Amino acid sequence: MGASFIKGAPHHFHVQLEYDRRPFVRNLVLMIPSTMVLMSFLWVVMPTDPAWMAILASIIGVAVIIFGVSPLLTYHELTEDALVLRQGWYFQLRIPLDQITSASHLERGARKVGVSFQVIGSRLSVTTRRTDLMELVLDRGIRAVWAWGKRIDRVAFDTMDNERALREIRDRSLSPVRSNGAER
Repeated sequence: MGASFIKGAPHHFHVQLEYDRRPFVRNLVLMIPSTMVLMSFLWVVMPTDPAWMAILASIIGVAVIIFGVSPLLTYHELTEDALVLRQGWYFQLRIPLDQITSASHLERGARKVGVSFQVIGSRLSVTTRRTDLMELVLDRGIRAVWAWGKRIDRVAFDTMDNERALREIRDRSLSPVRSNGAER
């Protein structure tokens, strides 16, 4: 996707940075039959009032929509003053551009894909793969609710076009962003 204007505010520019949807499609393909098997099993093993089964099915359905469908509907976004990382409706992190002191290629990231953080350390990862990522180093760090409120100063993430994302971040950053330690 290219740059576009935010509706209702024509002077505000934003760039959509798409991430790979394939891991979420695989998860969704597994979630739907698993949910159906679970509900069938519960119906057979614990015959109960249909109203309770409907409530349980609704709760599970909402979880499938939030964790299975919503990651297919969101993307990262670069605005005039921030990089907004999203993964579904359950995760959003706003990183002010003036906090970014370095943006570089990261060959290998965390073993786990998705949203994760180091218990000992200050890196948050928002990834759809384990390799070919980007890493941002933040000046003062920011608090991340997803990381138990810890202050993080490194963020690893990926997009479908990392080179374009790095270029856009460097072009818009309000602080001097360095690539691999070199002043730009």
